[in-house]
Amino acid sequence: MNKLKLILIVFCLGFSVHKYYVSTSLFNFTDSNSLQITVRLFKDDFKEAFKKKYDINDILTDKMLIDSLYHNNINNYFNSFLIVLLDDVKNKLNFLGLENKNDMYVFYLEIENLPDFNNLSIDNKLLFDIYSAGESEINQISSQNIIKKIKQKKGTYLNNFADAERAILKKINTNSIVLIMGAGNISEFVKSFVED
Repeated sequence: MNKLKLILIVFCLGFSVHKYYVSTSLFNFTDSNSLQITVRLFKDDFKEAFKKKYDINDILTDKMLIDSLYHNNINNYFNSFLIVLLDDVKNKLNFLGLENKNDMYVFYLEIENLPDFNNLSIDNKLLFDIYSAGESEINQISSQNIIKKIKQKKGTYLNNFADAERAILKKINTNSIVLIMGAGNISEFVKSFVED
């Protein structure tokens, strides 16, 4: 199988020490027929989501999370909020461990012995449970400002689906994987895009 890397960046607006909730995920298909997944999350965001899901009132330290005390819960958290479907079949993620990198945790997961597949679907809802949908507009936080803050300057703000579809079609070919993420009525765009 050819090596394929897929990078997901999820931005969720909300209140926090930093202005944005950010999850970055790297999906790497290996020659040994496995899918290696690396996820980076801000520590405070992960701890808040994790404590909420498992009703933990104690203070969570880095050591508690890095040591094996909560590894089963971490494995269950990722299997609940990061769904990988191959030909519409859910695949179980195996949590391998995590590292402490400054203000972020780096999580390592894997799916071994991948079957042959034609369709890949990833449903990444990490951190979605720590903010409410439909909240009032937050001062200085918008799609345009997120694009301005991206340091690599590879982002483009498009304010409607027609412009987004044209921009995507200019950049893809028959071997492309298109990843569309969002909230609200994004599913309408996906359905329209796939049908066209």
